[in-house]
Amino acid sequence: MGVARTAMQRGPVRAMDPAVSIRRLAGVHLAAIAAFGFGLLVYVPTLLPGVAFGDWAEMQTAPLLLEIPHPTGFPLYILLGRLWLLVEPFGSVAWRMNLFAAVVVAGAAAVATVTAARLGARPVLALAGGMLLAATGTVWDAATAAEVNGLHLLLVSLLVFLAVRWRDEQRPRDILLGGLLAGLAVSNHLLALAADAVIVPLALWAGRRTLLQRPWLVPAAGALSLVGLAPYLFIPIRVALSAPIEYPALRTLSGIWDHITGVAYRRDMHVLSGDSVANVIRDLPGLAAYAVAEVGGVGVIALILSVLGLATLVRRDPWSAALTVALLAITLDLFVGYRGDLPHYLLAGWLVVAIWAALGFEAIARTFETRWAGARPRSVARSALFPVVPLALVVPLLAALVNLPAHDRSADETAPRFVDTVLASLPANAIVFTYWDAGEALHYAECVEHRRPDVDVIAPDDWVSFRPCTGMTADIALRSGRPLYALAYAGRGLGSIAGRFTATPVTELAVPFGGLALDHETALLRLTPTS
Repeated sequence: MGVARTAMQRGPVRAMDPAVSIRRLAGVHLAAIAAFGFGLLVYVPTLLPGVAFGDWAEMQTAPLLLEIPHPTGFPLYILLGRLWLLVEPFGSVAWRMNLFAAVVVAGAAAVATVTAARLGARPVLALAGGMLLAATGTVWDAATAAEVNGLHLLLVSLLVFLAVRWRDEQRPRDILLGGLLAGLAVSNHLLALAADAVIVPLALWAGRRTLLQRPWLVPAAGALSLVGLAPYLFIPIRVALSAPIEYPALRTLSGIWDHITGVAYRRDMHVLSGDSVANVIRDLPGLAAYAVAEVGGVGVIALILSVLGLATLVRRDPWSAALTVALLAITLDLFVGYRGDLPHYLLAGWLVVAIWAALGFEAIARTFETRWAGARPRSVARSALFPVVPLALVVPLLAALVNLPAHDRSADETAPRFVDTVLASLPANAIVFTYWDAGEALHYAECVEHRRPDVDVIAPDDWVSFRPCTGMTADIALRSGRPLYALAYAGRGLGSIAGRFTATPVTELAVPFGGLALDHETALLRLTPTS
């Protein structure tokens, strides 16, 4: 009986012939490398070539300048991004941070491949699952523009893998490393709390006998989780080293705590409640349709494969089925319970779907192998798998080809052209008041590229203000006697100085709001202080 078949029938493999084990391990490593390479092959040519707007521009700028981003601070991303910029010297800062997103998401595809193999998929079919994850539209978007979401996906995928390996092998290093990663994941994004809430209890349950024999492992893992949270110390340290006018909301411990815990966003969160669960159940048909669309032309096939893989996992490995189902369920609850329009909240769900799809391919392969076996020689029986393997690889390749036009950002120069237009519209020594989406792109131009050093960009209503290279407050600007301008949308950007100026339209400009496109219009205003 084949090794993969044994795994699917009896749960994860714990003992096997050493020669077989070495061959399988080599195959898994090659599959993981191939998944990583496929991710880079897809993502690098489709990267956003330069600066973006809003959160994306912020995550291109903040690591270089060691700035504190908007809540919840994302300190691990900032520190790793700064390290990345030191070791990757080619291209603009914006492009290099976009490349960082591509690398970490490709890494997540590799980890998904290894996890699927550990759960019973033979390496080439595990590779198909990893490739499918990489080719999914939501994942592709996370890989082609700088943001914290790609790193979140990588850290969650590593947590899932470590939990499965700990369950299989009960080695202390896995639960200790898992504890550290659980903290680090939260240091990157508070979304990881949901993954931790699922993975940690199930991992403790799976290793309960070992933990009873070595009870010190639990507090040790907990201590390492606290070590993983240490990047949050970056925030108070950065505030202490900044000028008095920088980060005014973070000058108290309560202000820092509110920032880290995302108080400003909690009112929109309705998660882990009876209403949110009911809403998830209500929205399941729409979510399924969305999933099919995100995978591209083979979405229905991928969904069927995932259901088949889950059914196989339920029969053969109930613990892993519980782990993946719970992770998907809490991911959907967070997505629906918080706004319901943030696709990156579904990234951990796509990880689960990809692993299930790999196991679905394996179930089909096992069926072919069993039907052909009979009295035939083993070599003949295995030849029946030849149609399955190409089909398994074709599915993610087709998904990539279908999704390419919609997720290729390589020709998107929207934000750089916008910055050029705005800067060209401003006279010498001007100060421009603006808002988040536009302000972050202009902030990048000012503080990273050092364009128009005579111009100051401030956004006193948003976190783009009072950064290290600015040193300008709204009050100082109004009293400066310099030419004052405003590029505001729907009143955003001028709230803090309302009633203190008169405005004269200069020109109409297309502006961004909430995305990467110039899909709104507003006027560039000349401001005259009235007091």
